[in-house]
Amino acid sequence: MRLMLKYILIILAITVISIWLLVVESKPIVQVASYQQVEHADKVLSLFEELRQSLRQRYDAKTLTISNPQAESLVGFVQRAVPSIQAEFKFDKEHAEAKFSYQLPNYLLGHYINLTAVLVPDDKLNITKVSIGAVTIPGAWALAVAEDIANAYTNSQVATAAIAQIQSVKMTDYRIMVDLNPMDSFLNEAKNIETGGDSEQAKLMNIRIAHYIRLLDGMYVPPAPDLQT
Repeated sequence: MRLMLKYILIILAITVISIWLLVVESKPIVQVASYQQVEHADKVLSLFEELRQSLRQRYDAKTLTISNPQAESLVGFVQRAVPSIQAEFKFDKEHAEAKFSYQLPNYLLGHYINLTAVLVPDDKLNITKVSIGAVTIPGAWALAVAEDIANAYTNSQVATAAIAQIQSVKMTDYRIMVDLNPMDSFLNEAKNIETGGDSEQAKLMNIRIAHYIRLLDGMYVPPAPDLQT
């Protein structure tokens, strides 16, 4: 029994070390300052207005148009909100490439997990490949795994509904056009989100979801309550 336990621990240690060597890197693949990315922050307002219109006209299909400056500003806002994440999004008429670098805490040597996803035009959300460190996997497989994890974590079908919202993706050298199905089914599914916590946490999460939906809709709302982590 002890010998078997010893073998299991050795295999587990080898697995953890192998994953670390394959996935964790000493340098980020994204090195850009957020202040450079948000130079066109005013252009994001028109994108938010398109999102508001999708929410207000939830029974109608919409087309979301994202320009290069808008994409850069959006990832810049992400970097400002979460300083440990650096992001970059570039595209042309043939494909789009999203890159993320997440810096691990100092007790994990401050190394990085680098992720790259490649998206191509199609009549659906088509991610051709995803790279995490030195590991590259098919995009369809990565999307399916992410969908299952998100659905399981929220105890809902919200990830499936979100993916189903995308009717098609078109690209030029200057902009991406995303054709969206009516938002009604997605918004209804978002109300079912849970997080596996206690009832108070679930209640706060639902309040927070409603807060952000109403915020996008242009309605005044009081500050959203903080969730305890």
